[in-house]
Amino acid sequence: MIADSKLMDHMPMLKNKVLHVTDKKIYLFERYGINFTGMFVYSNETIDASLCESHIRKSDSCTVFDNNLLFITYDVVDIEDSIKAAQNLLLFYQEKYHLQELYMVVSPAYQEETAMDMGSSLVRLLDYAIKESLKNKVICMPDMA
Repeated sequence: MIADSKLMDHMPMLKNKVLHVTDKKIYLFERYGINFTGMFVYSNETIDASLCESHIRKSDSCTVFDNNLLFITYDVVDIEDSIKAAQNLLLFYQEKYHLQELYMVVSPAYQEETAMDMGSSLVRLLDYAIKESLKNKVICMPDMA
């Protein structure tokens, strides 16, 4: 289980995992302009990945990085639609697991540098959300400013 106090220590590993999962998506983005958005779902407790998998589109993916950290990719959506999808997912978790505190952070691929650096952006954003205690909210890059 990844502890929130050690999150930044895991940045290289998490960045590599995100790159591995999004490799094909980055190619499609660079070649055809097909956008996607990445999202971390984090908790101090184990997260029910099956609930996530059953509440996202078949074209999207949910990857378990650790029992308390999921990585979701939303395909062919802009940031606004991915935030709406993330908010819907948060509602499903809150209905089933009332007391579980979740941190959800979203980073879009809107230019090549962003797509390649999505893992680092998500880790920094998640670290910010945890330090600021932004629980049970969907946070994206402008929220850090």
